[in-house]
Amino acid sequence: MSQRYAYARYITNLNYINSNYNYIASTWSVDNGAYLRLKDIVLGYTLPKSVLNKMGNFMTNLRVYVAGADIWEKTYIHDGWDPEATREISGKDRYPFNRTFTVGINATF
Repeated sequence: MSQRYAYARYITNLNYINSNYNYIASTWSVDNGAYLRLKDIVLGYTLPKSVLNKMGNFMTNLRVYVAGADIWEKTYIHDGWDPEATREISGKDRYPFNRTFTVGINATF
């Protein structure tokens, strides 16, 4: 059974490369980059012509919709950033994962 350490092990063996810096290749700080995302979705309903005729003949089409972008995500990345963003950017150039919702009505008179 392997034991997960809270911090990387201290290395004193001088045979390791870069042992002066207490460095050894390790998976301690590696995140699993796998993720699953619901990127875009639009749900809408167009009222049938029979319902529009009962409301009067002033409207020929009526559609109600809800749209969303980046609705849901399952990831093992722990820093809260967008897994599709490049890791080359540093500091204030990176943006967190954003969700956008839009509600609308399309009407034709």
